[in-house]
Amino acid sequence: MFVRNTSEADNVIARVGEEKLYEIDIPDFSYIKDSLELFKTRRAFIEDWATKQLLFDDAVINLPKQKKEELDRLVNQYQHDLYTKYYYDLLVDDQSIDTLINDTELLALHEKERKNFVLEDDIYRLRYLSLDTSYSRVDEVKKALIRFSVSDSVFLDSLLTHNYLINANLNERKWFKSRSLFTTIPPLKDVNKRRLQRNQYVFDLRDSSGIYLGKVAEVLTAKSIAPFEFVAPELRKILFNRKKFELLYKRKKEATNQAKIDRKFEIYD
Repeated sequence: MFVRNTSEADNVIARVGEEKLYEIDIPDFSYIKDSLELFKTRRAFIEDWATKQLLFDDAVINLPKQKKEELDRLVNQYQHDLYTKYYYDLLVDDQSIDTLINDTELLALHEKERKNFVLEDDIYRLRYLSLDTSYSRVDEVKKALIRFSVSDSVFLDSLLTHNYLINANLNERKWFKSRSLFTTIPPLKDVNKRRLQRNQYVFDLRDSSGIYLGKVAEVLTAKSIAPFEFVAPELRKILFNRKKFELLYKRKKEATNQAKIDRKFEIYD
């Protein structure tokens, strides 16, 4: 039973039978500036609390004994499950599990389960920049995106901090779903699909919102096997869940075996 300190116990706001509502139990309604509205909101909360208490008291009195026993079992089971789950989370630290996952395991899982990672949509690897329509050095940016030498990379990186940049991706290894790409670069939706699916496709597209420059490095069409880089986060999640289950199973077995050794757990059979 929760015991309140004296100052809290003195500040009773309402009572239903033996149950009491204290000031500390009432939410902070200080965001309501109008005094009348504040009074109404507090009163509504108090009356709602009282209604629930009265209904609970009536339920305790009027529910059949068999139903109350059934509900008590459910409440006890819920408490048991809640405590156990929280304790399991303490036993199995997510961060420590994550450190156990390495690229070798991820690559092996991708190879083993590759048939389960079939693309539902086209995906693209590309570099691109979206610029404000007022930007004047478009040809220079376009050439830098195509060549992408060390000096070009430095130049393009310098653009990332300017306010005329709308969006950009200079990491050619990153994959984009077509839906995401068309949202980021709207004019690409109007490009002929066969043309867009050509590797090394260079685009210079414009609309009223911006200038879109880019170079497509690679395209994988729907129903192809998804590349490792694209599904790596999903692979990591699968391995994480497997390792967590294995570690949790190990902890349970250890706890049960130790309980048998300590004679805290015995089976009379």
